[in-house]
Amino acid sequence: MSGSLFHLLLAGATAGDEERDYARELSVDTVVDVAGSLAGAQIREKRPSVSGTLRGVHVELDQAFGRTRVSASMAPLAAPLRIDLRADTPPESALVETGKARDDQLGDPEFDGAYIVERAPSDIATRLLDEAARRSLLELRPTHVGVFGEGVILEWPDWQPAETAVKALDLAATLVTRIPAAIAEADARAAAAGATPFRGVADAGPERALNEARAHEVAELEELQKRRR
Repeated sequence: MSGSLFHLLLAGATAGDEERDYARELSVDTVVDVAGSLAGAQIREKRPSVSGTLRGVHVELDQAFGRTRVSASMAPLAAPLRIDLRADTPPESALVETGKARDDQLGDPEFDGAYIVERAPSDIATRLLDEAARRSLLELRPTHVGVFGEGVILEWPDWQPAETAVKALDLAATLVTRIPAAIAEADARAAAAGATPFRGVADAGPERALNEARAHEVAELEELQKRRR
């Protein structure tokens, strides 16, 4: 290897190391700033990440490897629920066009244009993704949002500042606390339409049918997602 090529490669490697070190410093500063908004905050500078409690919910910010991941945990749900939102990019649109993904429209043109939406069961998921949630997501613009049995996640492929991270943690915690209400609202609407999705009723037929329909929706979505892997 010639001397000039060696020095060129060395300079490139050094610049890359400096960029990574700078990105890590930004991430460490961010998790330290975010810790002030959480109860019982625990910081891991080596990763870097911070976890704690917000709105009574366990939340975590992880900024390892230059990306940003926000999560909120919850107790197991009584009803199945799965939501997968991905930024509407050409590759994602191609998956929809070829039948490898689906895009559930929510009737909000701006939001529907920004995200590929997969959700099940639709009655519960639609109530969780209400106008307030959609406005917050459009403001924060995560590239991926997931709601599943263990909690809620919001992800970005790059570093996000403390202000964005705190808002994202608050949104994740809010979504977790809103899930029981979304289920109750969907149940109430089903009852008004003639179904009775409530425990303790004499005729469990409509309740069973509704729960089976919801479980079928979730199973169909999970099967579609498995085929993409």
